[in-house]
Amino acid sequence: MSMSTSMSSPDPAIAARKAEVEALLRAARAAAGAVGRAETETKNAVLRTMGEVLWREREAILAANA
Repeated sequence: MSMSTSMSSPDPAIAARKAEVEALLRAARAAAGAVGRAETETKNAVLRTMGEVLWREREAILAANA
């Protein structure tokens, strides 16, 4: 018996969403590096924004990393 094609090739929509999530995480890592060099007020604003974005995208992030 051969494997079905659904097992060997990912759903294009899932692959696209995973790429978006990976880009989001790369941007978050880059922003985290910049935060380390910023003033406290700026750090707070950036961290709050990063947290909001990551929270909003949490389901997609978890699904992409499953």
